[in-house]
Amino acid sequence: MKASNFVLLTLLTVAPASHAAKHHIDSYLESCIDADSTTAGMVNCTNQAYSLWDKELNLKYINLMSALAPADKQALRNAQRQWVAFRDAEFKAIDALYNGKDGTMYLPMRAADRLAVVKARVLQLSSYANLAND
Repeated sequence: MKASNFVLLTLLTVAPASHAAKHHIDSYLESCIDADSTTAGMVNCTNQAYSLWDKELNLKYINLMSALAPADKQALRNAQRQWVAFRDAEFKAIDALYNGKDGTMYLPMRAADRLAVVKARVLQLSSYANLAND
């Protein structure tokens, strides 16, 4: 399987079935990789998409906080702090798994795995916000 196809497959399968519509960041990533499918291009595109997901994460968090009653905000704040600790630990684990791997194909795979962690949290916060605003 071509490395770019593997990266796209990895990124597109992290979304749960309830989020069947392609997110605009996924579309951006796909078109970016289509425009530059070199290893460096895939890493660059994935890192750009990661930055977009990170910005989206902050927006979703703010949106969800604004939908919660004051008494409930601390629970979300605590959960988000614990998630940040999880994310950091997960990134260390991802890096440990890829460190020492030979072959450039592992560079975009590492970037994609890190992106998937943040994307999953964005989708989770989006789901919570939909519920809170219902």
